[in-house]
Amino acid sequence: MSDEEDFKQLLTQHRLQDFTEKLIHIGVTGRVDLENVESQNLSEMGMSQIQKNRFRKMVTSLGLRRWDSTESMASVSSVQLQLQEHGSLSRKRPRFCSPQTSGYTLNYVVLQSIDRYEVKSIPNLQADITTIDTLKETILKNEKLQGSHLTSELFTTTGVPLSNDTYLSTWTLNKRCIKTNSTICVILRDSNIGRRGYQMWDDTTRSEQGAEYIFCETSHGEYHKIQVNLEKDTPQDVKKKMAYLASIPDSVQHLRLPGSSFTLNCHTTLQNNGIKEGDTILIDIQSVDSRAQGWLQNFNCDVQPHVEQTRKGLSTFACFLCVVVSELNSNCLRLIRELTNWPPLIVALKKLADRSSLIFCEQVAVVEGLYFLFRRILPANEVQDKDVFEHSALCWAYLLHKSKGNNSNNEFKEIGLNCSHCKTRLFLPVNVPRKGEVMCIHDFEKDFANGTSDDEALRCSADLDMQQLLLCYPLTTESCHVWDPPSNVTLSSRMKDITGKSLNDLRAIQSKFDRLKIKPPLQLKGGSTPVPLVTLNEFGK
Repeated sequence: MSDEEDFKQLLTQHRLQDFTEKLIHIGVTGRVDLENVESQNLSEMGMSQIQKNRFRKMVTSLGLRRWDSTESMASVSSVQLQLQEHGSLSRKRPRFCSPQTSGYTLNYVVLQSIDRYEVKSIPNLQADITTIDTLKETILKNEKLQGSHLTSELFTTTGVPLSNDTYLSTWTLNKRCIKTNSTICVILRDSNIGRRGYQMWDDTTRSEQGAEYIFCETSHGEYHKIQVNLEKDTPQDVKKKMAYLASIPDSVQHLRLPGSSFTLNCHTTLQNNGIKEGDTILIDIQSVDSRAQGWLQNFNCDVQPHVEQTRKGLSTFACFLCVVVSELNSNCLRLIRELTNWPPLIVALKKLADRSSLIFCEQVAVVEGLYFLFRRILPANEVQDKDVFEHSALCWAYLLHKSKGNNSNNEFKEIGLNCSHCKTRLFLPVNVPRKGEVMCIHDFEKDFANGTSDDEALRCSADLDMQQLLLCYPLTTESCHVWDPPSNVTLSSRMKDITGKSLNDLRAIQSKFDRLKIKPPLQLKGGSTPVPLVTLNEFGK
């Protein structure tokens, strides 16, 4: 196939075949010439804003070029026309990350081997092909655990969960904004304990086309114009159309209007939802199973350590975790960090201390992380691996005793996930147009169209760290805590030694804490009573 034929086929794939002759007229003979086409050339050819966006997406997908701020200015200047014509905003969206074509490397460390201070590397990854799921498989293969009963959960070195959402785990490393040479924290867990996956869309349910149109923008930057019947179609019909057009399962789509944090009512029509022809609907992408449950549900889940524990041990673990959660202050959390050197654990414990709900990955981090820590505290010659959780009270007594009287600085940083402009959850892509202010690109364009943005606002850049956070936490999360380590602490830092303690020594320490003398029962037969159940001790406390 000649360069010209390949070029024509490319335009046809992106529905730009009507401009073939005009592009050839200005000197375009193949794909390589597309990067030299300016925004002004597109306007002179008579392209609409939608067609310009399609052209830019085509050029960017080829890895030829990223559109700079001068072109953004030309695009934004047409926002007023868009507002007048459709009551909507500019459809241009930047890429999530610069394409990584070669030399992409990731490092990782596994919780179960962190005491060996071993950070391993995976070189020559293809970041635009490798997904979170395939990365997990690669890590298991490197650890020689392929085909075992184990799987893994991934976190950043600041304790942010990467693998919680089953649908977003099918996205590539580029789309998840994971930079080359990043280090990933890996927790191995039992693959038999898991979550519900998302449901794939069935193309037999495709709804009929209507005479009116609306625009849909997904949280990862895709834009689609779809035909609807405003009087008959519901938001559920919109989900089906988007599933057909963008291959996004309808079960992971959450529809809302710009500036609103409320999802649309799927049981009534688009018209009754206040949607008019030409309006824009925002589609947040998230699996149902990735949502956080109520705070008490943190202690009533089926997460277990990969080293099987007795039923008495699981009951004891859940009970004492509920008892001591109010004492997880900065001193105690710092001690746990020094003894484990494991950010996912301390970030999840910080959420528990703040009475926040945990998502599945964070529950895994608590259970596996505390098993690792308790195993270090308990004498190996007196306590078998399967009985570790039965001695949870002794371990918490040791931690509370050792952290008493220490004054430590807060090692956590709170990051807001709401737009500074509209006060609702940020919608990707996220740009930083002004110093110290993070806002959705929708609001940046709206400011400019209304004449309230200055020239400095045009020199904006994508905030990839913020975009990564938004893809890691449920839509209902308005802020999150990340580990902000001291400058001298890394994953390679040595863990604090635990001086040898016998069970009798630990029991002597426990005797100083009346609140740790309760006797946790097992869950009652039939499961009608929630766990944990706490009984009174001999002093009525």
